Amino acid sequence: MPALSDVILRDTIANAPTPAPLSITTTVAGDLIFAAVSGNHGGVVYTAGSGFSLNNFVNGSDAQATEWALQSSPGSISATFGATSNDDYAMALIAFQPQPSFSVPGSEGDLYFDVSTVPFTGYLYHSSSWHQFA
Repeated sequence: MPALSDVILRDTIANAPTPAPLSITTTVAGDLIFAAVSGNHGGVVYTAGSGFSLNNFVNGSDAQATEWALQSSPGSISATFGATSNDDYAMALIAFQPQPSFSVPGSEGDLYFDVSTVPFTGYLYHSSSWHQFA
């Protein structure tokens, strides 16, 4: 198994009309980059930032959204969200390292935990491949 060097998490809390970009630097190609934002008010609408696809958007008493991108080459990548108005928000960004040699079949969104490792090793199936997380 490759090292967990590309399980990277960044987060921020602020108040602004558009969430500030969060950046990470990866070391291998093919990382799944996943970002989430949660606002304090239900009237805000979040959209995916440049180069990302909106995964889901929930607008109840709080506005929440997630987005993802597959990074084709290692290096720095930034994620942000568009927002319709100023709001208090929290945002997180994580990179999942690809596992091309992983042999367990999967379907989009599946989670798998390898309990033979201590601590357990977790995987998320996305875009036809498994991505390792911790």
